[in-house]
Amino acid sequence: MSLTISRAEGVTVYTVHSNHKSKWPIFCQILGTLCYSPVCSVSQRLKHQLSCALTVLATIQIMVGIMNLGIGSLFLAFFYPGYLGSDLLWLGGVVIAIGILCILSEKFPSPCLIALTVLMNIMSAALAITFIVNYSMDLAIRPRWSICEDPAANEGYRYSWTTPSPTKKAMLDEIFEKKLEDYRVCKENWLIIRNLYICLDILMIVLAVLHLCVTISWCVLNIKALCKKQADAQDIEDPELCKHLMEEENPDPVC
Repeated sequence: MSLTISRAEGVTVYTVHSNHKSKWPIFCQILGTLCYSPVCSVSQRLKHQLSCALTVLATIQIMVGIMNLGIGSLFLAFFYPGYLGSDLLWLGGVVIAIGILCILSEKFPSPCLIALTVLMNIMSAALAITFIVNYSMDLAIRPRWSICEDPAANEGYRYSWTTPSPTKKAMLDEIFEKKLEDYRVCKENWLIIRNLYICLDILMIVLAVLHLCVTISWCVLNIKALCKKQADAQDIEDPELCKHLMEEENPDPVC
């Protein structure tokens, strides 16, 4: 299957010559032709321009995604579900997928794949900004949360409208003291859990900032590689192919 392009004044005509011997439909043949085009093939120029630093950046993205998966599972298992847990799991899976795609684009750099990874990293940077805002808001309201109910707030309802008997009053006082003790234990445990929540929020903010820096660095390096002029490719070609032919010396004329 071949593709012919003819241009005239204000008109561009694309002519596709299909392979009649092929069993695949014309749409699949067009996709196959596009896959074998220079845009989707591995570029040696890009392979020399891209450095190993991109692999390090992609590895950091995968590590951030794994941390998101781990902390998201912790939220779902031990804390309340539906607020941060599911979001962390979803974000972690997306970040890991983008990191794997970045490693593939560094190992097999084609203009099409690199452009796709740049687009995915821009989306990932937007997600990182969203989660920085989300964790910052959660960190601001976290110290005001409390799941413990103070029994002293309902102390007036311990007794009925009538004066209780001494036996019933002693029983109600005993129940109140037990609730008060449970409240003290709850406050101590909730203080530990709240501090753990705050530490996790701070950790996730740091990871989100790191994720944002990695995605920006990846986009900048790859956009520079894509926009570099084709003339620079001569500097990385085989030097043996660029050597000038030596001029043959004319022998001395025979008298």
